Amino acid sequence: MENDMENKTEIKKLLYFILIPVLIFYGAQFSLGESFSEMPAGLHIVNILFLEFFSFLFLSVIGNSVAVLCIECVSLTVFSIADAYVRQFRGDFIMPWDLLSFKTAFSVAGNYDYVISDGMRRSIISAVMILILIFVQKPDAKIVIKSIKSRAAVGLLSLLLIFSLAAFIQHPVGIAFLDVEDSEFGIKLNPIENGIVGGFIFETKYLLVKKPEGYSASEAKRILDEQAVDYGAVPEELPDILVFMDETFSDPAVLAPFETNIDYMPFMHSLLEGKEDTISGHAHVSVKGGGTANSEFEFLTSHSMAFLPKGSSPYQQYVKKPIDSVVRHLERLGYRSLGAHPFHSANWSRNTAYPNLGFMEYHFNSYFEPLDLKKVRNYVSDEGFMQQTADDVLNMEAPVFSFNVTMQNHSGYGKDFDNLPLSVYVKGTDPASSDSAEKISRYLSLIKTSDEALEKLIERYKKTDRKTMIVFFGDHQTDDEIMQDIYELNGMDYNSLTEEQLWNTYIVPFAIWANFDIEEKTGVETSLNYLMNIALKAAGIPLDAYRMKTDGYSLKYPVITAHHIIDSEGNDLLPKDVGDDLHEYNCLEYYKMFDE
Repeated sequence: MENDMENKTEIKKLLYFILIPVLIFYGAQFSLGESFSEMPAGLHIVNILFLEFFSFLFLSVIGNSVAVLCIECVSLTVFSIADAYVRQFRGDFIMPWDLLSFKTAFSVAGNYDYVISDGMRRSIISAVMILILIFVQKPDAKIVIKSIKSRAAVGLLSLLLIFSLAAFIQHPVGIAFLDVEDSEFGIKLNPIENGIVGGFIFETKYLLVKKPEGYSASEAKRILDEQAVDYGAVPEELPDILVFMDETFSDPAVLAPFETNIDYMPFMHSLLEGKEDTISGHAHVSVKGGGTANSEFEFLTSHSMAFLPKGSSPYQQYVKKPIDSVVRHLERLGYRSLGAHPFHSANWSRNTAYPNLGFMEYHFNSYFEPLDLKKVRNYVSDEGFMQQTADDVLNMEAPVFSFNVTMQNHSGYGKDFDNLPLSVYVKGTDPASSDSAEKISRYLSLIKTSDEALEKLIERYKKTDRKTMIVFFGDHQTDDEIMQDIYELNGMDYNSLTEEQLWNTYIVPFAIWANFDIEEKTGVETSLNYLMNIALKAAGIPLDAYRMKTDGYSLKYPVITAHHIIDSEGNDLLPKDVGDDLHEYNCLEYYKMFDE
């Protein structure tokens, strides 16, 4: 009788051990603030199974059921709240590769307002109630791990089940059977529609780069070797090339029409309308609201994110060894190179990526801090950064290629600062009484400050005899939530944009200006993988074999991004729809990144 009672007690405690992960999942899912009905029934089961398997895996290692459930409850709740904040600030969710950029996220965390949403409160309350339940009931699954052998068996079986389930939901059959959300536009709703656990694990399929079908390293090398390059056409006097990739610099007018009290980028608008010795237009990018380093990568390498795993971070995942770039190409022509960013060197692993891309010299926060440059909010101002860069370049022997990433306009936009007056506001909104109107006002005021800095830089170079080209463009737009007032004024909902409207959220303005004669062009539509080619050709600098090949692809496909392709006839396409036309580009990019 006593043994029967003990067995019943053990089974009851085991059942609690199995039940509590179910509660943990739904409690954490509250943070995303969406109805559970958004998730197909099969994915409810998948998420719960993942947590059950992880529970038994951790149990096999730790051996304490109460500790396992407490760790699982607290960690998943914290993760879900962090996920909700990332969605609020960046417009998407935490994905596996984001763990590599934790330091980057932490370094800018102080610039945001952390308001606890109703969904977060529900998650926190659920977690507290679950923890009380755990300590009251003291679930115990020792019945299945009574020996070292049984613990090892449970651990191995749990791992096998986790990998098997992950493989199933990532397989086309599993995706179709479970109705897994796999959006062309990255990860907009994955944790909501796939579940916070299943959505995260699903995205791990994009961590690995697959060789293009039929890829041959020797064939890629042959194609590049046979590409004729005329290095004899190098100009006698090579110009300095100063590139400024401006943090979150964009023109919201590409999203929808709106009016402001004053023009928020009058100088850039004048460049876009056409100026002497200027090429201007719009560049399509592969990221939004964040992912600055991916825009850097495309610009400096002429590679496209279209051929890399969705949402991946090349600086952190692939640029682990020296690779070819426009930096090395220009150095071969006699240029000195300088990369600069007035913030932490470890952000996006620039401290290792820049030397691997070939930069001879690089300046980060430790270089700029003693200079006491003017700040806007908590960051070095664009004006201070641009003028200091000009000073540095003019003190170097020509020619110099200087690539610079600004920091002034980094999100978020919820805090008030004495050194940033709100000079611009959207007509029809009131920044004094609306948080959303205040945010867009602060963002546009920052853009105006950047515009003024660019004008001052160009005015300075108009007065110097040193032959110089300036390339200026934004790295990405801010997230959709910041633009919600503009959308609402046009009867639009930023949570339910059409495909065409989504494509417009990946467009930034650019301008290439020179203090020497170049052919003027306006209305140029391109993507960042081609933008440096346009600048080099305008300056009369020959392209190397790889950049000549990419320049050739631009004739048929002038825009290629991770999400969107435009052909020469103006047709909008998805990367998966292009077929074999860009297979050679894909193969050459793989060769340059991994096999050369």
